[in-house]
Amino acid sequence: MLETERLYLRRLTMEDLEDVHRMHSDPETIRYASGRVKNLEESSEWLERAIDSYETHGHGFWALEMKRSGDYVGHAGLLAQVVDDVSETEIAYWIARSHWGAGLATEAAIASRDHGFQVLGRDRLISIIHPDNRASRRVAEKVGLQIEKPATHKGVDVLIYSIESIDRG
Repeated sequence: MLETERLYLRRLTMEDLEDVHRMHSDPETIRYASGRVKNLEESSEWLERAIDSYETHGHGFWALEMKRSGDYVGHAGLLAQVVDDVSETEIAYWIARSHWGAGLATEAAIASRDHGFQVLGRDRLISIIHPDNRASRRVAEKVGLQIEKPATHKGVDVLIYSIESIDRG
């Protein structure tokens, strides 16, 4: 488990399905992620894949819980991605709409970045962001990522943001 000032970041479990589905069924929350809401079965399949990522890749999304209340407010973490035929590690973050604008995405993304560099030993991290998602772009910039290039990812035009570890030799 990781911890920030206001959040616990812990592994997702199937017990998170109701909270995950609540986010996946909100058209505004899902707009830049997949563009369409998911039914309960699709959310369950997504959650199973997210949980499998820990074993397959050694990392994945974490559930974000508020320390004070224990409320599930989203998920963030490090995802294995392939961009332009190159394996990458992505800092990704989704916050429930009821908690937008509170800085939680930035807080979770900083924890994810630090974990990627300090614990996983990555030299480079990216974020894959839809060009119209200004809030996500601001989070990436606050975390230190910069636009590297436009790309197409899973059939969608995106911007690739990147950051390199200051510990690179």
